[in-house]
Amino acid sequence: MAFRTFRRRPLASSASLAAVVLAGLLLGACSSSGGNSPTSSSSSSSPSSYSSRSSSTSSSSAQSTTSSSTSTTSAAAPTCSTGVLQVAETGGSTAAGTTHLTFTVTNSGPTTCTLEGYPSIAFFGASGASGAGAGPKLDLTATETGPAPSPVTLTPGGTADLVLSVANVPVNGVGCQNVASVQVTPPASSESLSVPATFQACGTSVGVFAISSS
Repeated sequence: MAFRTFRRRPLASSASLAAVVLAGLLLGACSSSGGNSPTSSSSSSSPSSYSSRSSSTSSSSAQSTTSSSTSTTSAAAPTCSTGVLQVAETGGSTAAGTTHLTFTVTNSGPTTCTLEGYPSIAFFGASGASGAGAGPKLDLTATETGPAPSPVTLTPGGTADLVLSVANVPVNGVGCQNVASVQVTPPASSESLSVPATFQACGTSVGVFAISSS
């Protein structure tokens, strides 16, 4: 009886296969590591971009604040001087024994100015036979009345109102006097204007309102 002889194959082919697999794993790891680099680079540049935008926003805010401050602190118009003002009696209304007389104040100057407060008023009767100058000063007291004063801005040619409250019937037994002119001293001024007037004032006082817008 004949016997067949079997030879064991060497393990070289198995070892070669393992080497190929290991090389493939190493190559894949290297490729993965290299692919992450751009993401890292992009992330590191973000703070610089954000800082630039933040700086631009802060600069715009600062400019806006400066502009607002400048407009708020602009100079107000000066007080009207007596020399540029014209005053004239322009009307009146009567109710319940009281007459409200309106005098119009006009800015005849070339620039804008302001008035604020109560004018000082003195009252005069008719002049003498010659008709020149003011007549005798009347025993009437100007009394401040009405709302609190507020600034009134007058552009060139602009107007404001000066209002008097006058009793037109005897008060506490005191009769009436004919007023032919009033002397008006504007607020914050020491100079006066003589203004023709035609009204009757009864009692001992006349109410004077603060200068107001027309």
